[in-house]
Amino acid sequence: MTFNGQKVSIWQDFTANRDLVNRTLTRLSAEPDPPTAYKDRLTGMQEAVQLLTVLPGKKAMVYFTNGAAPDAGETKAALDATIALAVKANVAFYPVDARGVISQLPQ
Repeated sequence: MTFNGQKVSIWQDFTANRDLVNRTLTRLSAEPDPPTAYKDRLTGMQEAVQLLTVLPGKKAMVYFTNGAAPDAGETKAALDATIALAVKANVAFYPVDARGVISQLPQ
């Protein structure tokens, strides 16, 4: 799944076909997406959780993020709603900070 700031897109359904998964992964861009508001990202996560709700059992979602903090003035309500939906759907989030390690130059 990807999120473009407006909607979640499913690029590949679950499959045991490794070649198909690898072909799908190579289509993904490593270029950063335009900045998306914190609340919009939470809305995208909620949409992804709703898509996973129909699957039985425990689900995991690896979420690649740029590590950005919530916008000023954002309320905790959107985050709480996302967490509640994930708990109800039995989905665990595993965030990955996609910025990578930034080395510090000597002073």
